[in-house]
Amino acid sequence: MEIEKSWAEISYFVNNKAESCIFATTDADGTPHATPIGSLFLTRPGKGYYFEKYPTTLPAHYSANPKLCILAMRLTMWGFISGMVRGRFAALPGIRLHATAGVLREATQDEMRLFAHRVRQFKFFKGYKLLWSNMSRVRELEIHSVDPLTVGPMTKGAKLCR
Repeated sequence: MEIEKSWAEISYFVNNKAESCIFATTDADGTPHATPIGSLFLTRPGKGYYFEKYPTTLPAHYSANPKLCILAMRLTMWGFISGMVRGRFAALPGIRLHATAGVLREATQDEMRLFAHRVRQFKFFKGYKLLWSNMSRVRELEIHSVDPLTVGPMTKGAKLCR
């Protein structure tokens, strides 16, 4: 996928449709590590950020190798079952973002508002304050390339957003 040409669709998918994002990094020895991150936001073409409060392995890996791959998926159990019944997925189940981690900085008020909006449905649960209070630092990302997640004939002709 061409970043410039498809950015509106890519960013809409990640910011609004993806059910989960898994960040994959490697340490200095090449040992892989996967981390779920629920706070990825894509902004202008090739740029994004995520809130970095809990990850410890990711920042440690960035000093040795700042490159990472992010798997953004929206394939729910119901989407999988209906795809199996139809013999195809109506939309691509996900994308891979190949990126480089940038600086860790204080989040802007707008960034904190966007995150609060994303998790607003959990506002009245006990865990909301425990998990998401003081989400104040973001790690910038530069996205270099994006690949569709395809599953052979099940995704033939599928588009990213439907």
